[in-house]
Amino acid sequence: MTRPHLKIFVSVVFLFSGIFLCLLLFGYTNEDAIFRKKMDILEKKREAQNKERFKQLRETAAQGDVEAQYLLGQHFDGKAHSLYSTDQDRTDAAYWYRKAAEQGHVKAQYSLGDGYITRNPEEEVMWLSKAVEQGHFGAQFRLGEHYYKGWGVPQDKEEAVHWFCKAAEQGHTEAQWRLGKCYFEGDGVPQDKEEAVVWWRKAAEQNGQYADYSKYRIGKCYFDGEGVPQDKAEAIKWLSGFNEKHFPDAFYLIGECYYDGEGVAQDKAKAVEFFRKAAYWWHNDARYRLGKCYYEGEGVPKNKAEAIKWLREAATSERGHKEATDLLRQIEGK
Repeated sequence: MTRPHLKIFVSVVFLFSGIFLCLLLFGYTNEDAIFRKKMDILEKKREAQNKERFKQLRETAAQGDVEAQYLLGQHFDGKAHSLYSTDQDRTDAAYWYRKAAEQGHVKAQYSLGDGYITRNPEEEVMWLSKAVEQGHFGAQFRLGEHYYKGWGVPQDKEEAVHWFCKAAEQGHTEAQWRLGKCYFEGDGVPQDKEEAVVWWRKAAEQNGQYADYSKYRIGKCYFDGEGVPQDKAEAIKWLSGFNEKHFPDAFYLIGECYYDGEGVAQDKAKAVEFFRKAAYWWHNDARYRLGKCYYEGEGVPKNKAEAIKWLREAATSERGHKEATDLLRQIEGK
């Protein structure tokens, strides 16, 4: 093939490649446009269907249907909790919840007593009292909270414990945790740390943040020997598996066990790891222990600068730390 013919051939190849690429891109663009158009049609159809359902729900609620009234209250309640909520959303939620609650709808009664919609403690107590008559355990716990804090009723911690107990017996996790706390501290009930551990164990069998709080409290009880015989190995079992951000004290206590070799083989390097994790989340005792380890070279190489850093953080914190302050003065020769 001669040079002129080669140039013509290459030009033709580039020309057809360009045409093919344009067709390909046009095809994809066209398909994408068709897809977007179909999605727009479906979205508009869904919006129309939702508007029609909402219209029917309002009509049914206006005719006195108790479940429709409750669902309408839920709709406005959801809007009231949204980022773009208005006072009108809360007013509408309260209006429809009251309609349902007046007909004895227990969930509507509880929603009115839960603290956000009415923002009226006396009214909340009234609706919670009606819900507890129907055995609603969430309402039992909330009513206990009102008595505990004196919201809408005279403060009465014994009455609060009564309602915490009612809810706890039905498996309400937060109520079980609170009841354990009341028994542990002798708050509204005679102090009984063994009974506290009983209720925390029940809460720990469930899921969620109050189950985790209860696991931590059980672990600390085993660590300190309060309500149960002291058992550091058992303490480590209960204190393990937490996120250090939410439970820095659990990491600190496990660090203490590794440092002293109690409940686990002594390992000061491992102890430092746990102290560091707790110290990162502002645990003052952990900051002190970490600084002391750096100063004495226990679990880590000696490092005076690092020791001063952690001791100063403990000493100058809002709550202060006497041992850290004393050691810092010793190190700096003050």
